[in-house]
Amino acid sequence: MTDNIKPFLGYGLMNANRPDVSFFGEDVRVPIKHVVHAGADIRINEELVLKPNVYHFEQGPFNETGFGVLGAYRNNEHHEIQAGVFGKAGKAMVVYAGYQVDRFLEGMSYDVMTGQVRDAGRGYGAFELSLTWTPRAKEKAQKPVDEKKKEQPRKEDPKKNETKNEEVGE
Repeated sequence: MTDNIKPFLGYGLMNANRPDVSFFGEDVRVPIKHVVHAGADIRINEELVLKPNVYHFEQGPFNETGFGVLGAYRNNEHHEIQAGVFGKAGKAMVVYAGYQVDRFLEGMSYDVMTGQVRDAGRGYGAFELSLTWTPRAKEKAQKPVDEKKKEQPRKEDPKKNETKNEEVGE
């Protein structure tokens, strides 16, 4: 891979302990959810990055596959504008726009229902708002150098040198 293309692949497992969600005493367990996702960050130039991605999840009898692409334009180190289009196979198309300032990202999307989902929901889509904060990664603390533990130059053992010299025949 080049420095301009950074692929990613992931797997998620949710509800591994299958919690009981019953209100009335019967045993109602949440099915395990498996999610696989993949994509890449493709740097077009210093300001523009494209991020195609795909995912698939299964939980009990339900499953969903999604795909899309997000474009991110960064005009300086503090501000980024994002826009993207995503699809949920046979269910919806999602249009997204976002604006990031430092570690805060505000996003807005609209789900356009398609297929049988559209008929069930009378054709209405849904607006979604998001606010994301990304904490900084912790920096590893540098250990102070202990002057006593600094590696001292090794002194040659004179007995070893004598033995070497005798073997060579000097």
